[in-house]
Amino acid sequence: MSLGSSPESCVISWVSSSEPNPDVQFYNSTESDSNTGSAYFAEVQMSSSSSIGYASLYTENRCGTTRLMSSVYIEDCSDLSNGYKVRNLQTTSGSGSKKTPVNSFSDLFCGRVPSASSTSSISSIALVADMSDYMFSPGEYVSSIPSMTDAATNGEIDLVIHGGDISYDIDDDCGRRGDGFMNAIQQLSTTVPYIFGVGDHEGGRKDLNVDCHAPSSGYDYEGFRMRVGEATNAGQMIMAHASGSPTSFYFSFDVGFVHFVVINTNAWIHACQYWMLKPQMMWMEADLNSVDREKTPWVVVIAHRAIYCVKNDDSECTTESEAMRYGLPEAAYKKNINIGEWIGEVKGHDNVFGIEPVLGKYKVDLVFGGHTHHYERSYPSYDGVSVQKDYVNPKGTVFVVGGIAGVGEDAFEEEYADFTAWRDETYRESWGHLKANMTHAVWTQRLANDGGALDEFTISRE
Repeated sequence: MSLGSSPESCVISWVSSSEPNPDVQFYNSTESDSNTGSAYFAEVQMSSSSSIGYASLYTENRCGTTRLMSSVYIEDCSDLSNGYKVRNLQTTSGSGSKKTPVNSFSDLFCGRVPSASSTSSISSIALVADMSDYMFSPGEYVSSIPSMTDAATNGEIDLVIHGGDISYDIDDDCGRRGDGFMNAIQQLSTTVPYIFGVGDHEGGRKDLNVDCHAPSSGYDYEGFRMRVGEATNAGQMIMAHASGSPTSFYFSFDVGFVHFVVINTNAWIHACQYWMLKPQMMWMEADLNSVDREKTPWVVVIAHRAIYCVKNDDSECTTESEAMRYGLPEAAYKKNINIGEWIGEVKGHDNVFGIEPVLGKYKVDLVFGGHTHHYERSYPSYDGVSVQKDYVNPKGTVFVVGGIAGVGEDAFEEEYADFTAWRDETYRESWGHLKANMTHAVWTQRLANDGGALDEFTISRE
């Protein structure tokens, strides 16, 4: 389930090998799975402002595997807590072109969407990055999926944002690895909306022997794009288009008091994705400029690659993070030089498309990312240093790295930087939990094994 184009709407999507003519059975408050009564189907439930959409997902030619995506847009999702089931239909030949079931109904799912902002409500969101599940690396690490599922079922979280690196990797084994991950999050993602952003494992790691200016330059993120519905304007793409974005690579949405902006940080790292920087940055500035901070006082950016981090002397927390922070050296941008191959300082070369000036201009409160497999947080920071050592009326942006929701760790080999506030050197798997009202945003890093608190801090505006 993902968000729709309005606060009350949502999109239910599923993947199967069946013809994608979707059918959804809803239940009202007096009905149950065993006593359907007047339970109604999608065709009956849809009003004139709603629609039933479906689309072909993709065929993986290298394996001959076909997956089809069904997607249903629902204008009012307030009744999903009473239960719904999904299946596929096929049109039979003959008079009337009757539709008959292709498969049985799914299990019964009970879901909900976040409530609209009010002075009495609290926005509660789970944030993760770099997360697989049990089935591919049993015993190697603890996945955050069960802990977040419990939190969603118990009403502790209203939505999940997965900031890239999904299942390691979503396309592996002819897509079966992605299938396994989607099955693993099924209970979670049918209970509350589950929003995906892109990471480096979704695309962008090929050589430069391709047309570096073409959108289909070998970095097309096929498995990601198709599973979120980009190729067919279904699924998550309905929400992306509502934010004025043409793509699933960058988009925005509101959850109560928080405005979330999801971006593709690979565009700063790989030369064959530099073409994306200009449209992404133009969209991002326009989006941030449109936020009404009286209604949504908090702005959070989801950026998979860490803009501020400390790890070791490789390029992730040096050249790469600085390229995102300050922008690409103009020579690297014009000559299509991968930023990881840039020699010398990044800053001070007529840099273009730096993100930090935008974060500062629009007073972005927090940036969440992953990529480096550990948990660390910064003080409010700007230009590579902290601007204060507390979180009261911050004059800079707070950066949280949480790339350890279900994956092996990256050890810290460097000392704390000036901007570093705290980091977990025990490398326990964990996930972020953000709760916000009009004046306070509380971040709790929760352990994957039992949901307990690993770390907590509060940003306040008084």
